[in-house]
Parts: sequence; C-alpha cells; structure tokens
Amino acid sequence: MKNKIISSLILLLIFLPSISLIEIVDTDSINPLNGGWIEEREGIKILHISGSSYEMGYQHGFLLKEEIKQNLRILLNFFKFYDIVYDDLLQIWEIMKGEIPVQYFIEIKGIANGSGLSIDEIGVLNIMHDATNLAL
Repeated sequence: MKNKIISSLILLLIFLPSISLIEIVDTDSINPLNGGWIEEREGIKILHISGSSYEMGYQHGFLLKEEIKQNLRILLNFFKFYDIVYDDLLQIWEIMKGEIPVQYFIEIKGIANGSGLSIDEIGVLNIMHDATNLAL
C-alpha cells in the first residue's frame, strides 16, 4: 500500500507541471490598459497593473515593450562576451520552466503577448540573473 501511494505521488509530481500549464486565454478580449498605467517620478518609471496573472503580464509587456526589448538586447550582448549565446540560455530556460509556478508562467505568457516577444524570449530574460551566476 505504501509503495502504491509513493508511486502515485511520484507520477503526480512528474505529470502535474505539464497539466497545470494548460489555460485558455482569450487574448482578443484583453484591453491592454485595463487598470494598467505608468507614472514617472524623478526619472523613475513606476508600473501600476491589476487583474489576473495574464492581464497583469499583458499590461506589463504592453506598457514596457520597448524597455523589455532593450533589456533583452543588452543582456544577450553581455552574455556574448562570455561566449554564451541565446540557444545556451534557451536550454537553461527549457530546464527551469517546468519549475515555475503556474500563475508566474501565465504572467510570462501575458508579458510575451503584450510586448510582442515570444514566451521563450521572456523566459530567457527572466532566467538571465540565474544564468549570470553561471557565467561569472
């Protein structure tokens, strides 16, 4: 009995991440600025977002799309200095993304859709801090 429970838990842990990432989001019905806006104080941008994980991500991506794209370009150039290319970072993202809680993955999807980048590009951008530790 104990072995059966342990086996069931192991199977659940293996298959749960892939099952839980499935969510249907109607991106056509999203109002990109629904509750989201930017204010600037003393040259610092402050992002105000609200809604579901996807909506907050979409607002984030939509409102800061140019900054997100610029950060991705800058960080990819930084990693080139250490002979680490996008595909190397993508492999790390592929390993790590299964460990990301569902609500964060959904927010990443929203950021990607709002900014016009792919989920993988946003994912790579989000793991770059961890990858920096590997490069240095």
